[in-house]
Amino acid sequence: MPSPPKLDHIAVSIDSQSPSIAIIKFNRPKSANAINTHSVQQFLTALKWAEAESQIRIILTTGEGKFYTAGLDLLDPSVKQEGATISDEFIETIGAIHEHLIKTNKLVVSAINGPAPGWGTTSIALSDLVYAAPNAIFFTPFVQWGLCAEGCSSLTMTRLMGRQKASALILAGARFTAQEAESAGLITKILGQESFSDDVMKIVRGIAKLPPDSLKANKDLLMRTQRAGLLEANEVELRTLKDQVRKKESLDAIAGFAEETERKKKEKASKSKLSIMSATELQALLRFLTKDAKVPLATAISKARELQAAKLDTPEALAKIKADALQTTFPDGKIAKQIVSAAKRISKKRAAGDDTTTTPKKKRKESLFPDEPLQPAELEKSLELPSSDASEEELRKTVLFTNRAPLVLAFLVVLLKRTMPEQPLSSRLSLAQAYVSITSRSRAVDLGIENGKSAEDEGFGEGQPTVIVGGKAIKVIRRWGYEWKDQSSSDIKVKTEEDQAEVADFIEEQPALWALDLEALKKSGNEKQPAMVQIGNNSNLPVYTPQSARAYLYKSFDTAPVSDAPTSKKLTGAAKAAEKEQNLGKLLRVLDLLYEAWAAKLAPDELDGRTWNWYVKIRPAVADGAAGWGGKNELKLADILDLRPDT
Repeated sequence: MPSPPKLDHIAVSIDSQSPSIAIIKFNRPKSANAINTHSVQQFLTALKWAEAESQIRIILTTGEGKFYTAGLDLLDPSVKQEGATISDEFIETIGAIHEHLIKTNKLVVSAINGPAPGWGTTSIALSDLVYAAPNAIFFTPFVQWGLCAEGCSSLTMTRLMGRQKASALILAGARFTAQEAESAGLITKILGQESFSDDVMKIVRGIAKLPPDSLKANKDLLMRTQRAGLLEANEVELRTLKDQVRKKESLDAIAGFAEETERKKKEKASKSKLSIMSATELQALLRFLTKDAKVPLATAISKARELQAAKLDTPEALAKIKADALQTTFPDGKIAKQIVSAAKRISKKRAAGDDTTTTPKKKRKESLFPDEPLQPAELEKSLELPSSDASEEELRKTVLFTNRAPLVLAFLVVLLKRTMPEQPLSSRLSLAQAYVSITSRSRAVDLGIENGKSAEDEGFGEGQPTVIVGGKAIKVIRRWGYEWKDQSSSDIKVKTEEDQAEVADFIEEQPALWALDLEALKKSGNEKQPAMVQIGNNSNLPVYTPQSARAYLYKSFDTAPVSDAPTSKKLTGAAKAAEKEQNLGKLLRVLDLLYEAWAAKLAPDELDGRTWNWYVKIRPAVADGAAGWGGKNELKLADILDLRPDT
């Protein structure tokens, strides 16, 4: 087996199952796989190595982390030269890459695992097959920076997409989602987000089994009439690019970009310095505002950052000012007076050694998280749900016995993996449980089982941020300081072809969320103030807890009884629990298969919109009206599998 070159910006490997496949991966995840002179030189080295190895017949390019490649790192010194925004060395190197991709007889496959702006968009048009994850984004900011088309895109894009869409991409800098790129002909197919790498390898390994001489001959036939035109386009584009990078408009655009980037960097650092508040400090401030100063919850949360910026984030600091000083932050003079009065009262008590604001430690049995690990990663680990490696044939034969609510919960938990992949499992369980609880209460009111207005209708949670889950607006609170993932995977520091702030938009993740339990807030009797409920280290507000949602899932899916089966020995409690866990794993597996099949065809919001209809089609049949409340019946997993689109 040939030995791949060892490089730092580019990772090169040979597929363990099919040694005829070379994998060339952009490997600067902390810089969003942005390219500089060193990167493209190594990419060319990897291509030349693969070309020289007779055993290699397929070249697969992809990216490590969240980006395929973020394109050219415009502010990297290695890509500059005196009097030009981009060096001749860089331009000539990418030109050599383009020429290599045009001339090679080996199959080139690109797996676009995430956003691919700039050169990431243009270069893949020289690949034979292009597969993309649903979150991939394609665009070219050439005109914005006074540059010009490269990667033969002046020719390939018009051929693939047509003149109008090619103009939108290159001239107007329009952004194309994966779905739009597939429709336009830029990519071959969209594959599932969760299984993207596995799906790509399955396809490429299948191609590797085809007769090699036939594969090579047919590629040559496809490229025979195109190579000359592509080589000419490459030459003209490189010549034009060398001219453009020396023009004042490009020099001014990049200089302005550098200044703006530096300004934003300083602004961000300044804001970060002001806004970094530990979860404990934020909790203490919110507790003071809502419990002691009687400030409405929504107002307290929305104004906490302003108080912090003004260094008025403790009772001691607030006690030293007059109420008038808070008029800018709190136009309602009554609230401002409440805050200052409460701050003075608390400060006096603390000075006297009588701090009554400290919330007594709750007994272990009262905690919503009796066994909560100290570290977020450990909490997420403790919430893991079962999986199943059962074959589709076995899954089709499986019939469960359950009621409707936990089935909705299972649907939503799996849906949120697709629509909110940035959220940890604890948040997805909380959000899904909120949907189920809100929906169930609404149904109970319709059936006459419950009465009265909901907490939200009475104004609880007013002003709180919301997210859409299953078409419903769910009130949430942000879990500030909850770092549940390895920071190295999301620490993106790069100044690329697109504005730094806009590149960050691709990977900007919502902070982890809790779904706010408004009914619990109402029952706390604190006049729409937060109930002092401990939920780990992040908040004192009542939320739908992930543990309760998880426990509900674990206990809800029995095996359907078989009417003509002989009476079997009753299972022990442990055996019954194990059976239910196995059933849950199978259910989650078929739901994963359902959403995976549709993810390649529907945008996340469309998946969200269709979920309820899918559930209605397969939910257990129960009696109408109140008589069917909580009723159980059979759930055939085959019915869920049959919801997948025809392939």
